[in-house]
Amino acid sequence: MMRAPTLVLLAAAATCLAPASARAQPGPPPGPPTAAPSAPASPAAPAEEPAEAPPPPTPVGLEAPVLETFVEARYPEAAAKAGIGAEVALEIEIGIDGAVTNVRVTQGASAEFDEAAVAAARAFRFRPARRDGVPVPARIPYRYRFTPAAPVVAPVEAPSTLTGVVQIRGVERFPIGGAKLRAQLPDGTIVETVADDGGLFVLPGLPRGTIRISIAAKGFEAVTLDETFAESESREVVYRLPVSRALDEVLVLGDRPDDPPVREVTRRTVTATELSRIPGTGGDALKALTSLPGFARPPAIAGLLIVRGAAPEETGVFVDGTNVPIVYHFGGLSSVVPTELLDRIDFYPSNFGVRFGRYTGGIVDVGLKSPDTECREYGKPTGEKDCFHALGQVDLIDVRALVSGPLGDDWSFALGGRRSWVDLWLAPVLEGAGTTSVTAAPVYYDYQALVEHRPNDTDRLSLRVFGSDDRTRLVFDEPPQAGLGGELGLSTRFVRAQALYETHPHEDVELRAMLAVGYTGNAFSLGNNLDFDFQFVPVEWRTEGSWEVAEELTLRVGLDWQVIPTWIEALAPDPLRPGEQDPGTLVNARTQRQETELTQHRPASWFEAEVRPHPRVLVAPGLRLDYARQTRDMTFDPRIHARFALAGPDLLSSARTPQTVLKAGVGIFHQTPELQESDAIFGTPGVGSEQAVHTTLGLDQRLSRNITVSLDGYWKHLSELISRTPDSRGSFAYENEGTGRVVGGELLARYEPDDLFFGWVAYSITQSVRDDGPDTDDRPFEYDQTHNLTALASFKLGNGWEVGGRFRLLSGSPYTPVGDRVPAIYAADGTEYVPLSGEPYSERLPLFHQLDLRVDKKWQFQSWALSTYLDIQNVYNRQAREAVSYNFDFSRQDYQLGLPILPSLGVRGEL
Repeated sequence: MMRAPTLVLLAAAATCLAPASARAQPGPPPGPPTAAPSAPASPAAPAEEPAEAPPPPTPVGLEAPVLETFVEARYPEAAAKAGIGAEVALEIEIGIDGAVTNVRVTQGASAEFDEAAVAAARAFRFRPARRDGVPVPARIPYRYRFTPAAPVVAPVEAPSTLTGVVQIRGVERFPIGGAKLRAQLPDGTIVETVADDGGLFVLPGLPRGTIRISIAAKGFEAVTLDETFAESESREVVYRLPVSRALDEVLVLGDRPDDPPVREVTRRTVTATELSRIPGTGGDALKALTSLPGFARPPAIAGLLIVRGAAPEETGVFVDGTNVPIVYHFGGLSSVVPTELLDRIDFYPSNFGVRFGRYTGGIVDVGLKSPDTECREYGKPTGEKDCFHALGQVDLIDVRALVSGPLGDDWSFALGGRRSWVDLWLAPVLEGAGTTSVTAAPVYYDYQALVEHRPNDTDRLSLRVFGSDDRTRLVFDEPPQAGLGGELGLSTRFVRAQALYETHPHEDVELRAMLAVGYTGNAFSLGNNLDFDFQFVPVEWRTEGSWEVAEELTLRVGLDWQVIPTWIEALAPDPLRPGEQDPGTLVNARTQRQETELTQHRPASWFEAEVRPHPRVLVAPGLRLDYARQTRDMTFDPRIHARFALAGPDLLSSARTPQTVLKAGVGIFHQTPELQESDAIFGTPGVGSEQAVHTTLGLDQRLSRNITVSLDGYWKHLSELISRTPDSRGSFAYENEGTGRVVGGELLARYEPDDLFFGWVAYSITQSVRDDGPDTDDRPFEYDQTHNLTALASFKLGNGWEVGGRFRLLSGSPYTPVGDRVPAIYAADGTEYVPLSGEPYSERLPLFHQLDLRVDKKWQFQSWALSTYLDIQNVYNRQAREAVSYNFDFSRQDYQLGLPILPSLGVRGEL
């Protein structure tokens, strides 16, 4: 009987202590709610309601039961699916062994929840209650809380961000402003953005997975590539776009204010649109060069390059680093490389970098484009590749054809060729103009074959064969001089086989290697008294590397080797010195014959640094070392060029906003003697190289988005020039005793192309003089032209029509007149008069001026285009005074006239 009150008291104490003890019991660890409908629910902690009175203190010597084994209840399936929760209040009786003896629902929720809570509680296991250390039975309250499982939600992925810059491939650090970027997400969604003026772009919010990125910009090839992103990734990239390979595209790099930092003081820039539409050129890009400042007009359709007061042989012409002997076909009517295959034209009128040497005038470096495989509709790129193309064109000058396309994975090809048909109509034109009484048959060919491999965006292997063949035969009705036959023959031909490899093993490193083997032949004959035959087999090797060490420093190094086996056969008189007495006929001249075999060996190396201490400043010092085995002459050519942005954007910006750039440069240049000058019979062995010091100062000013003005001043000091002096044998010897100077200025005011118009005004003023030795006076150089003005413009009229015009005004070239009082003496042995020369180059031909017009019309269809043009040279038929001619005794003079009005109608089809 004594125990009953004790048990009742213990039960009451345990009931009052249950909330506190339950909070202290170990239970299931907290975690995310379960999602499975059959997952058991966690036990609910006893309710803590503020209205309840605080529990009484535990009696001394009484220990409450402690839950040791917890069992999760089965969550009712229907309630779990519906997301319904509940709480069931229980009363649990615990035996002295800790097992649950009874469970009663004191406040239920539903039958399903009540049954699940009771079934789970019956499986609980407790440490039994104790009184004074002795286990006793107990009854406690317990609340079982059912919490519905939260719906399954995929982890939220943090988006990725792609940032970067778009640049020109092959032109370091030059951004492309306005490039359009298109991102196709894994679910097919399209996201687009446009790069700013500095080429910078941001594509935020990109999901995980592979994203296709397409980059396109006007004048450049579209590039498509894949970027794969993990979750929450930020990536910085540099995308480089190649210059467009469209058939009428060509890039001429130069000295525009928005150009990339260039190392040379002057590099002329003309866009593809301008080059192919300049009147008087027939759409020939290389012929369009002569409309830029720095070029003088060559004599009588000679097809020569006369740059800044230098002789034609002092300006070098290269095709991707390979030297070629000519740039224009016979008469300058067409260039030896068709516009359709041109990728770029770099023109340096003087003060070029150390990458080039062996010339003291200027440099023209032409690059061939990759074969065109871009797919187009209505003349616009579709972004796809692997399409074939064909082109055919015929005009009054020549007929040409070109095909290109893919050759399997990563390979492509191009085949081109043309032939002139001037021989069918030039002779009647010359005879009608009274230029000469000859039967003319000039013919030229050129051909190109390219195979290219591009395994990725960083490597390029290009194999090429290209060449040219010019042949001219003039048959005189009457011999020009007594004793001569009535036929003149001239031929120039060359072929080059070239392998070019370019790679970017790292974004800061560029490597380029070129190997070329070829043949060049020049032949000239006049009757039986003059005969030349020169044959060369040049082997050329160039290796160049560039390393951007830091943002402020780029280093470049290169090797430039030439090995040229040479064969010479010549029958000719000694050439005249300026001012020397003309012997009259070749019959009276003393002729000599020479047959020679030799090998010209010209190794060279160069080093250059590009230093950018500030975004507004660029300094490029360099050094070139050349050796010529022919003359055993080693030369050192240090050069330095600098640019400084005085106002507006810095040098790295491509923004077409007002900007002022100051540019300057100075350098030393050497050129080896011509073969006849160092020949044992016609020249003097051991004669050394000529030297020139170029100094240039200029200012580039951008006035608006389309208007630029460029001003250049230059001074060239020439020394160690090769001149002829009398020797002890009564003949002549070559020595390096000549000097000279060229001083001039150039202005180019230009409106860059927009949707309707382009044009420019170019003006050059030059003085080029020579001094042949210490005992002679200065004289004008034979290629000196003091003033040169060119103005041209082209307008788009809509519906495929475009019209343009070009006007040129130039000083006449100097010539040597006959004597004033006694112009000639009679040579009885030659039965003709021999002229007595006056002051060398003391007279000038009359002013030259000419107007050219051009009209273009194009019809664009879905997959092909048809165009025609009319290009009229010398519209008002003012024939140029090309030279002075005399009567039989030189008592009267007249002018030899150039070509009359010359229209050329052309038709072109493109597929």
